[in-house]
Amino acid sequence: MTPCKFMNSCPFFKKTITSGSTLEKMYREQYCHEEYTMCARYKIAEMLGHEKVPSNLYPNMFDQAEALIRPRNG
Repeated sequence: MTPCKFMNSCPFFKKTITSGSTLEKMYREQYCHEEYTMCARYKIAEMLGHEKVPSNLYPNMFDQAEALIRPRNG
């Protein structure tokens, strides 16, 4: 699988999480390389635009992402 197209520009990895940490490595492996379509940040960026992704949203915050996306789906 190809990596996420937002991987190198994702503000989450530049501002929210400590670079080089175990948690960063785990998130990158799981959500940037393997299953990026499951990433809460990716879903919002694809559906609403990257500028609508909350800065404090972690990749595994699925419920929060759905709450933002749901009103758009009607």
